Amino acid sequence: MKRLILLILGLFIACSSAERSIHSTENIEFVAVGGQKVKADTTSNYILFDYINLLTENDYYSLLDSIKNGQSSDFFTLRMAYTKTKIYNPYDIKFDDLRKRIKLNMEEQNFEVALETANKILEERYIDIKTHLWCSNIYKQLRDSAKSDYHENIYNGLINSIYFSGDGKSVKTAFIVMEISEEYDLLNWLQLKPPFELSPRIKDGYSFDIIRVFDENRETELFFNIDLALKRFSEEFDL
Repeated sequence: MKRLILLILGLFIACSSAERSIHSTENIEFVAVGGQKVKADTTSNYILFDYINLLTENDYYSLLDSIKNGQSSDFFTLRMAYTKTKIYNPYDIKFDDLRKRIKLNMEEQNFEVALETANKILEERYIDIKTHLWCSNIYKQLRDSAKSDYHENIYNGLINSIYFSGDGKSVKTAFIVMEISEEYDLLNWLQLKPPFELSPRIKDGYSFDIIRVFDENRETELFFNIDLALKRFSEEFDL
Protein backbone atom coordinates (compact mmCIF):
# COMPACT_ATOMS: atom_id res chain seq x y z
CA MET A 1 0.00 0.00 0.00
CA LYS A 2 2.72 2.47 0.98
CA ARG A 3 4.67 1.76 -2.24
CA LEU A 4 1.57 2.36 -4.37
CA ILE A 5 0.92 5.66 -2.61
CA LEU A 6 4.52 6.74 -3.16
CA LEU A 7 4.20 5.86 -6.83
CA ILE A 8 1.10 8.01 -7.12
CA LEU A 9 2.93 10.87 -5.41
CA GLY A 10 5.77 10.43 -7.89
CA LEU A 11 3.26 10.83 -10.68
CA PHE A 12 2.09 14.15 -9.19
CA ILE A 13 5.67 15.42 -9.04
CA ALA A 14 6.40 14.34 -12.61
CA CYS A 15 3.44 16.38 -13.83
CA SER A 16 4.63 19.64 -12.26
CA SER A 17 5.19 21.35 -15.62
CA ALA A 18 1.50 21.28 -16.64
CA GLU A 19 -0.38 24.36 -17.76
CA ARG A 20 -2.06 26.59 -15.21
CA SER A 21 -5.72 25.60 -15.49
CA ILE A 22 -8.40 23.67 -13.66
CA HIS A 23 -7.35 20.26 -14.92
CA SER A 24 -9.14 16.96 -15.30
CA THR A 25 -7.81 13.62 -14.12
CA GLU A 26 -7.94 10.20 -15.70
CA ASN A 27 -6.58 6.73 -15.04
CA ILE A 28 -2.93 6.89 -16.04
CA GLU A 29 -0.70 3.88 -16.62
CA PHE A 30 2.98 4.22 -15.81
CA VAL A 31 5.95 1.95 -15.21
CA ALA A 32 6.83 1.36 -11.56
CA VAL A 33 9.96 0.05 -9.85
CA GLY A 34 10.77 -3.42 -11.17
CA GLY A 35 9.23 -2.77 -14.57
CA GLN A 36 5.64 -3.69 -13.75
CA LYS A 37 2.86 -1.45 -15.05
CA VAL A 38 0.68 0.28 -12.50
CA LYS A 39 -2.61 2.03 -13.16
CA ALA A 40 -3.14 4.89 -10.70
CA ASP A 41 -6.77 5.24 -9.65
CA THR A 42 -7.38 8.97 -9.82
CA THR A 43 -11.12 8.75 -9.16
CA SER A 44 -10.40 9.32 -5.46
CA ASN A 45 -7.43 10.70 -3.50
CA TYR A 46 -8.60 9.37 -0.13
CA ILE A 47 -5.78 6.83 -0.39
CA LEU A 48 -3.32 9.68 0.13
CA PHE A 49 -4.53 10.07 3.71
CA ASP A 50 -3.28 6.54 4.42
CA TYR A 51 0.12 7.83 3.41
CA ILE A 52 -0.24 11.08 5.36
CA ASN A 53 -1.09 9.12 8.51
CA LEU A 54 2.26 7.31 8.25
CA LEU A 55 4.27 10.53 8.31
CA THR A 56 6.04 11.87 11.41
CA GLU A 57 7.60 15.10 12.59
CA ASN A 58 11.04 13.66 11.84
CA ASP A 59 9.99 13.14 8.22
CA TYR A 60 9.42 16.88 7.90
CA TYR A 61 12.79 17.97 9.26
CA SER A 62 14.81 15.36 7.36
CA LEU A 63 13.01 16.15 4.09
CA LEU A 64 13.33 19.89 4.70
CA ASP A 65 17.11 19.65 4.53
CA SER A 66 16.88 17.72 1.26
CA ILE A 67 14.48 20.28 -0.21
CA LYS A 68 16.73 23.20 0.77
CA ASN A 69 19.76 21.49 -0.76
CA GLY A 70 17.93 20.68 -3.99
CA GLN A 71 18.20 16.93 -3.35
CA SER A 72 14.43 16.35 -3.28
CA SER A 73 11.34 17.77 -4.97
CA ASP A 74 8.76 15.96 -2.83
CA PHE A 75 6.89 19.07 -1.73
CA PHE A 76 3.65 17.20 -1.09
CA THR A 77 5.29 15.05 1.59
CA LEU A 78 7.02 18.15 3.00
CA ARG A 79 3.70 19.96 3.47
CA MET A 80 1.92 16.91 4.83
CA ALA A 81 4.74 16.02 7.24
CA TYR A 82 4.66 19.61 8.51
CA THR A 83 1.15 18.89 9.84
CA LYS A 84 2.76 16.34 12.18
CA THR A 85 5.00 18.92 13.84
CA LYS A 86 4.31 20.66 17.12
CA ILE A 87 4.54 24.06 15.43
CA TYR A 88 1.74 23.30 12.95
CA ASN A 89 -1.06 25.75 13.76
CA PRO A 90 -3.31 26.45 10.76
CA TYR A 91 -5.13 29.24 12.60
CA ASP A 92 -2.15 31.19 13.97
CA ILE A 93 -2.88 34.87 13.23
CA LYS A 94 0.68 36.02 13.99
CA PHE A 95 1.73 35.02 10.48
CA ASP A 96 -1.09 37.12 9.03
CA ASP A 97 0.39 40.14 10.80
CA LEU A 98 3.88 39.37 9.48
CA ARG A 99 2.55 38.98 5.95
CA LYS A 100 0.88 42.40 6.19
CA ARG A 101 4.22 43.90 7.24
CA ILE A 102 5.94 42.30 4.24
CA LYS A 103 3.33 43.63 1.83
CA LEU A 104 3.50 47.14 3.33
CA ASN A 105 7.29 47.27 3.17
CA MET A 106 7.31 46.01 -0.40
CA GLU A 107 4.84 48.71 -1.40
CA GLU A 108 7.13 51.27 0.23
CA GLN A 109 10.15 49.63 -1.48
CA ASN A 110 11.75 48.80 1.86
CA PHE A 111 12.95 45.52 0.42
CA GLU A 112 15.61 44.71 3.01
CA VAL A 113 13.08 45.14 5.83
CA ALA A 114 10.52 43.07 3.94
CA LEU A 115 13.10 40.33 3.46
CA GLU A 116 13.97 40.32 7.15
CA THR A 117 10.30 39.78 8.03
CA ALA A 118 9.92 37.10 5.36
CA ASN A 119 12.85 35.17 6.80
CA LYS A 120 11.19 35.21 10.23
CA ILE A 121 8.23 33.39 8.71
CA LEU A 122 10.36 30.88 6.81
CA GLU A 123 12.40 30.02 9.89
CA GLU A 124 9.25 28.52 11.40
CA ARG A 125 7.12 27.86 8.31
CA TYR A 126 9.31 26.99 5.36
CA ILE A 127 6.20 25.69 3.61
CA ASP A 128 4.62 29.17 3.53
CA ILE A 129 3.74 29.55 -0.15
CA LYS A 130 3.08 33.27 -0.38
CA THR A 131 6.28 34.13 1.50
CA HIS A 132 8.42 32.29 -1.05
CA LEU A 133 6.67 34.19 -3.83
CA TRP A 134 7.40 37.47 -2.07
CA CYS A 135 11.04 36.46 -1.46
CA SER A 136 11.43 35.76 -5.17
CA ASN A 137 10.06 39.21 -6.00
CA ILE A 138 12.18 40.91 -3.33
CA TYR A 139 15.42 39.32 -4.54
CA LYS A 140 14.49 40.28 -8.08
CA GLN A 141 14.27 43.90 -6.94
CA LEU A 142 17.61 43.50 -5.15
CA ARG A 143 19.08 42.13 -8.42
CA ASP A 144 19.97 38.75 -6.92
CA SER A 145 18.70 36.46 -9.68
CA ALA A 146 20.06 33.25 -8.13
CA LYS A 147 18.11 33.66 -4.89
CA SER A 148 15.08 34.94 -6.78
CA ASP A 149 15.06 31.79 -8.91
CA TYR A 150 15.60 29.61 -5.84
CA HIS A 151 12.50 30.92 -4.07
CA GLU A 152 10.49 30.83 -7.29
CA ASN A 153 11.33 27.13 -7.64
CA ILE A 154 10.26 26.48 -4.04
CA TYR A 155 7.04 28.40 -4.66
CA ASN A 156 6.30 26.40 -7.81
CA GLY A 157 7.02 23.13 -6.03
CA LEU A 158 4.69 23.95 -3.15
CA ILE A 159 1.82 25.21 -5.31
CA ASN A 160 2.09 22.24 -7.66
CA SER A 161 1.93 19.86 -4.72
CA ILE A 162 -1.58 21.22 -4.05
CA TYR A 163 -2.54 21.33 -7.73
CA PHE A 164 -1.70 17.67 -8.32
CA SER A 165 -3.23 16.36 -5.08
CA GLY A 166 -6.61 16.26 -6.90
CA ASP A 167 -8.60 18.02 -9.57
CA GLY A 168 -10.90 20.00 -7.26
CA LYS A 169 -14.04 18.75 -9.00
CA SER A 170 -15.55 16.56 -6.27
CA VAL A 171 -15.12 15.62 -2.62
CA LYS A 172 -13.18 12.51 -3.65
CA THR A 173 -10.75 14.47 -5.81
CA ALA A 174 -10.59 17.68 -3.78
CA PHE A 175 -7.34 19.61 -3.57
CA ILE A 176 -5.68 18.67 -0.26
CA VAL A 177 -4.69 21.75 1.74
CA MET A 178 -3.27 22.12 5.23
CA GLU A 179 -4.85 25.51 5.92
CA ILE A 180 -7.32 27.97 4.43
CA SER A 181 -4.64 30.34 3.08
CA GLU A 182 -3.48 27.61 0.70
CA GLU A 183 -6.91 27.65 -0.95
CA TYR A 184 -6.40 31.29 -1.92
CA ASP A 185 -2.77 30.70 -2.90
CA LEU A 186 -4.01 28.18 -5.46
CA LEU A 187 -6.89 30.37 -6.64
CA ASN A 188 -4.44 33.25 -7.24
CA TRP A 189 -2.04 30.93 -9.06
CA LEU A 190 -4.91 29.76 -11.27
CA GLN A 191 -5.60 33.46 -11.93
CA LEU A 192 -9.16 33.19 -10.66
CA LYS A 193 -10.47 36.50 -9.37
CA PRO A 194 -12.73 37.28 -6.39
CA PRO A 195 -15.45 37.49 -5.25
CA PHE A 196 -15.51 33.85 -4.16
CA GLU A 197 -18.42 32.16 -2.44
CA LEU A 198 -17.36 29.59 0.15
CA SER A 199 -19.45 26.89 1.81
CA PRO A 200 -18.25 24.08 4.12
CA ARG A 201 -19.31 20.45 3.87
CA ILE A 202 -18.66 17.14 5.62
CA LYS A 203 -18.81 13.91 3.61
CA ASP A 204 -17.27 10.45 3.89
CA GLY A 205 -15.84 11.48 7.26
CA TYR A 206 -13.79 14.34 5.74
CA SER A 207 -14.25 18.11 5.91
CA PHE A 208 -14.32 20.27 2.79
CA ASP A 209 -14.57 23.84 1.59
CA ILE A 210 -16.48 24.35 -1.64
CA ILE A 211 -15.63 27.61 -3.42
CA ARG A 212 -17.68 28.97 -6.30
CA VAL A 213 -15.44 30.61 -8.90
CA PHE A 214 -15.60 31.81 -12.48
CA ASP A 215 -13.29 30.01 -14.91
CA GLU A 216 -13.31 31.34 -18.48
CA ASN A 217 -16.56 33.20 -17.68
CA ARG A 218 -18.23 30.01 -16.50
CA GLU A 219 -19.29 29.46 -12.91
CA THR A 220 -17.84 26.32 -11.37
CA GLU A 221 -17.22 24.79 -7.94
CA LEU A 222 -13.81 23.87 -6.58
CA PHE A 223 -13.50 21.40 -3.70
CA PHE A 224 -10.77 21.66 -1.06
CA ASN A 225 -10.15 18.98 1.56
CA ILE A 226 -9.45 20.83 4.84
CA ASP A 227 -9.56 17.79 7.13
CA LEU A 228 -5.99 18.25 8.40
CA ALA A 229 -6.61 21.81 9.58
CA LEU A 230 -9.90 21.03 11.31
CA LYS A 231 -8.47 17.98 13.06
CA ARG A 232 -5.60 20.04 14.48
CA PHE A 233 -8.10 22.68 15.57
CA SER A 234 -10.12 20.00 17.36
CA GLU A 235 -7.00 18.66 19.06
CA GLU A 236 -6.02 22.11 20.31
CA PHE A 237 -9.40 22.70 21.92
CA ASP A 238 -10.24 19.08 22.82
CA LEU A 239 -13.40 19.14 20.68
